Amino acid sequence: MIWKICRNLGVTSVLAIAMLHGQQSHAASALDGATVRVIIAHKAGNTTDTMARLFAKALEKHLPETSINVQNLDGNGGTLAMNEIHAAQGSLVTIGFVNSSVVFTQVTQGEAMPYGLKEFHWIGALASSQRVLVVRKDVIDRADPAKLPGKPLVSLAMSASAHNYIDGLLLNSMTNLRLKMVPGFKTDQQNAMLLAGDADAGIGTYENYREFIEAGDLVPILKFGTVGYPDELKTLPTLAEIALPTASGDVISLATQLSDMGRFVVAAPHTTPAQREALVVAFNEVVADPGYLRALKDANFIATPEDSAKVTRFMNDLLGNHAVVAKLRAAIECGQQISDGVVQSCDLAM
Repeated sequence: MIWKICRNLGVTSVLAIAMLHGQQSHAASALDGATVRVIIAHKAGNTTDTMARLFAKALEKHLPETSINVQNLDGNGGTLAMNEIHAAQGSLVTIGFVNSSVVFTQVTQGEAMPYGLKEFHWIGALASSQRVLVVRKDVIDRADPAKLPGKPLVSLAMSASAHNYIDGLLLNSMTNLRLKMVPGFKTDQQNAMLLAGDADAGIGTYENYREFIEAGDLVPILKFGTVGYPDELKTLPTLAEIALPTASGDVISLATQLSDMGRFVVAAPHTTPAQREALVVAFNEVVADPGYLRALKDANFIATPEDSAKVTRFMNDLLGNHAVVAKLRAAIECGQQISDGVVQSCDLAM
């Protein structure tokens, strides 16, 4: 578009403007006239959906000649959406908003998956997922990680591949906490049953539990990550701080990084190089846009974006490191045995 505007200017002026605005020019030309299909791997109204829609709205501003179509495709911990993104071809440019559950799915079910995460193009990460463990205030005495394991805390999840289900298994394997993970419940059901006393603990984003925490019904016990949390949780212990000496440092680091990056933007494997580069440019523009940042703040979100290079490097380093993947699998498997009451502890230090 800049070239069109400047076509009657002298060569020197055109080159100067292109140098100053080269990235915007490339983004506009590579996606000019295209339709970007935005798939949100979560139900409408949840925290990732809200953040993704704020991003998509700002994206329209930075890609004025591009049509942006948004749809929700919830299911199987992001697998349903990733399947759709992976299969995307043709004239549509397909991107998705997913969380770190897709990484856990790759680790635990990799051999059965029709693709690998390395096939996708990682455009960036929007923010920390602010993951926390909360418990009802009347079971605080059973949720002290400094004490020896006591009676298990019942925690609900949508499925055995859901993010909070895997997080619960990791807590089992790396701390003194004992969680009985029970799948089969939608998010609204999980919250309702937790507040009604039919469950003891919940794992998820801070924003999901914020109103219940502020009301005093639920108490945060620990945070998985280190960034993106409100000031009220500044002193809340991190997973790294309460992990047992026998816990794998690699798995702790991985769980922390997945919480800190949390909400990923990914492009389909068949996206052309020019379109990929344009999407990265547009991503960088949106996450620095004052209007977008104000909208996030108004929605009680804290922006902690990471660029494409860092996210891509993280994914490649993780999925290419078979030793770390093996440790993560072992931690998840032992955490499941603890949840099932088969064993009482894990010795996974490596």
